[in-house]
Amino acid sequence: MALRICAVIALRDATMAQERVRDSALSQLDALVEEDRAPVITVSTESTERKRGAQMQQTSLVLELALTAKPRPDEETDEIVIGFAETDADLDLMLDLFERETLDALARPDSAAADLFRTLCGGDAVNSPGSDYSSIRGVGAAGQRLAARQILLTADTLLDPVRGEPCDWLERFLDLIEGDPEYGAIHPLLSAFLAGSGPGAAFREQARLFLDAAGAKALGLSPLAANEAGAPVTLTRIAVGGVVAPDDGRE
Repeated sequence: MALRICAVIALRDATMAQERVRDSALSQLDALVEEDRAPVITVSTESTERKRGAQMQQTSLVLELALTAKPRPDEETDEIVIGFAETDADLDLMLDLFERETLDALARPDSAAADLFRTLCGGDAVNSPGSDYSSIRGVGAAGQRLAARQILLTADTLLDPVRGEPCDWLERFLDLIEGDPEYGAIHPLLSAFLAGSGPGAAFREQARLFLDAAGAKALGLSPLAANEAGAPVTLTRIAVGGVVAPDDGRE
């Protein structure tokens, strides 16, 4: 979730799509194009996979770029306006630029959202050795080729935090979405997750390793249960002022 939201915020007003960046839109690409009649980006999470014992998880993020019109300068004001492309070659050229803008936006050093996006990816999500990148032409519901690209970023990403455990990147994420018009509503929920009364340290480690009670006990992570059967505990030594007095059996 955090990776996807960071991408959405980083891409806003950073490409020719301007503010038209959608989070997990379920519509077909051609439907989005028809609806917006302007460049649009859709960001979604394709899959997340974590192998047993791994310290990272593999996440695939999909960026869908759709373009039916190309930006052009107004002859009188020099402002960039949306005008329809005249040829397929024009659309392909604009798609190339659109894709480059999108990747550059995720690499911007002056964007807090882009910086956190790269942190979650363990570095540069596009160019790091632990990442895969592919880009394919978009296809509509009827099978026709669209002026669209589907970018698939697959990277080794940080694990989700355990409830109640301090987490630097989650605190940065909370700062990022606080007051955001689209995501500000989830800020209290995540704040409660970060600062709420979570389990003790032993149980947090058990949750992080996804162990059952028997496995946690075998590793010494489970505190002794109060009602667990066993010999009664008796006091054998008393320390007073740093002097330890052994119990000699006398009253």
